[in-house]
Amino acid sequence: MSHSSVDEALHTLEELNELAVTPRRVVLVDGVAEPGARRMLSRGADGILHSGDCVENLLWAVRAAVAGSVALGPEVAHPLVARYLEPGEATDDMDAAREQLNGLSPRCREILGLLSEGLSNPAIAGKLSISTHTVKDHIRTIYESTGAENRVQAARIFWQAQSRERLVPQS
Repeated sequence: MSHSSVDEALHTLEELNELAVTPRRVVLVDGVAEPGARRMLSRGADGILHSGDCVENLLWAVRAAVAGSVALGPEVAHPLVARYLEPGEATDDMDAAREQLNGLSPRCREILGLLSEGLSNPAIAGKLSISTHTVKDHIRTIYESTGAENRVQAARIFWQAQSRERLVPQS
């Protein structure tokens, strides 16, 4: 089956799942990002190919699907494999944590980083040459913005958001 969008492909996969006997399904789609590929696989796709690559890859994809394997074209396979092999690649938890930190100012991110290292409010204040009251105000803002209820939860969100690259404060 060939589709112009992931949503269209998902709709067809759901219809096929309702059949008494489900055929092998190799999806040809114009473009697919890693989350869309995961959704199609979870809904029963036996293969996913970029429609532009189908001439050279369709035969092996159909053979793989018939044999019970999953056939992924290079455009789909590379991001999925990289996410599996690279411990620093973003996971759903990492993405959610990064989203929670998006609303923080650079100063709040800096304070959250120090808090996640286990520094006390006076230690953070001394390191940044600000008052402990200011540190306390920033930590309150961090809690409100992230939904954290305490220092441990805030630090956990910060740690989850980390990857091999350092968190870059947003302006």
